[in-house]
Amino acid sequence: MPDQHGLGHVPRVEQLGEIVDIRHPLLDLSLFRRPAFTAAMLTIAVGEGTVYGIMPYTSLWLQSVQHLSPLAAGLVVLPHAAAAASVAVLGGIRRRKPSPRSGAALGLALAGLGVGAQGFLGPGSGWPVLVGAWP
Repeated sequence: MPDQHGLGHVPRVEQLGEIVDIRHPLLDLSLFRRPAFTAAMLTIAVGEGTVYGIMPYTSLWLQSVQHLSPLAAGLVVLPHAAAAASVAVLGGIRRRKPSPRSGAALGLALAGLGVGAQGFLGPGSGWPVLVGAWP
C-alpha cells in the first residue's frame, strides 16, 4: 500500500538491521564475499540487461518497420521466452552441480551472438529472422 508520498514500502533505517539479520534470508549476502560469486552475479546482470534491454527496440522495430500489431509482435518474440525458460529448466536438470563460470560464459556468448545478429536487421528483413528463419 503506498505511503503518503506514493512510494510504496521503502525500508526505513531501523528496518535495515532486521533485513540483514533474518534467520533464513532469500539471498545470503555473505555469498558476495566470494569473488567468484560476485563476478558471476555481475556477469549475469550485464547479460540479462543486454538481452532484455534490446526487447523494447525489437518490439518497436516489429511494430513500426514491419507493421505488425502489438499482439503479433508479442507472438513473434514468444519463442525467445519459451527458449529461455526451457534452457533454464533443462540446464538445471542436466547439471547437478552447475559451474557459474561456464554457465555465465556460455550465456554471455549466446547473448552476444543474438544481439549481434540483430544488428544486421533492416527494413528489408522480415520478422521470421527473429525466430531462426534466415532469408
